[in-house]
Amino acid sequence: MDIKKLRKKLENGGVVIGTCVVECRNRQIGRIFSNSGFDFIIFDCEHGSYDLETIADMVTISKLSGIVPFIKIGQYDYATFSRYLDAGADGFILPRIREAREVEQVMEWIRFHPDGKRGYSPASPYCNYGYDIEDKDDHRKFLEQKNREVFIVVQFETKEAVKNVDSILSVNGIDSVVMGPCDLSMSLGIPGDMSNPEMKKASTRVFDACRRHNICIGNTAVDMDSLKQQIKSGLQFIWWKTDLIYLQASAEEVSRIKDILQDNNKYFITGRKDVLK
Repeated sequence: MDIKKLRKKLENGGVVIGTCVVECRNRQIGRIFSNSGFDFIIFDCEHGSYDLETIADMVTISKLSGIVPFIKIGQYDYATFSRYLDAGADGFILPRIREAREVEQVMEWIRFHPDGKRGYSPASPYCNYGYDIEDKDDHRKFLEQKNREVFIVVQFETKEAVKNVDSILSVNGIDSVVMGPCDLSMSLGIPGDMSNPEMKKASTRVFDACRRHNICIGNTAVDMDSLKQQIKSGLQFIWWKTDLIYLQASAEEVSRIKDILQDNNKYFITGRKDVLK
């Protein structure tokens, strides 16, 4: 799937599913998740320690493997957004947003003239080093296309953002939203209390605003029961777990294997019992 197909699927009422990597640095990770059936992959540059060169490699392999690469941004400035886009990223997750003007600034950075102030280099990975520009004498059609394609997801994880949800979602170019429950709980003054009614109240306010503004509802999910309920409520953009959660699940399996070995200790000959230590 590429960004055009992902957009088309959402516009037709379909659902897309992706995952996030925070620590994995293998440049083939996008290929692996594409083979596993995911539509998009998020590279966490807020909490992860990736440098630009690592991201550029992983983004390139992801696109060649048929999975859409997004960046969860860690630093808000023109150069950061521009360089990720030039490397081939198809969009961004915007954490820590509080007001509409912050999103408006991002839109200016990521769009070419006349919609924004992004610098134009027709010899970069995002345009296949110029080979994707069909008309070499007139680049306007290509620039208009790129302005339309960048996918923007606002992450609601501050009480200010929840309060300002209608003005934020009024900004032209927002495609979806996700909640940020950990930071949101802290912003609401209930750190770590994920079951607090205020958390449900906040997400309901955001998702209701999505329906009013015709923006597809997205969210993070880590278990099937909550995911089923969210899908019934209109969830289309599914952020399913992270690389760390997959590894933690494997650790639980290892623990169970050790329990099985311990229970069957009697079957080991005396001289080999040291393998359980």
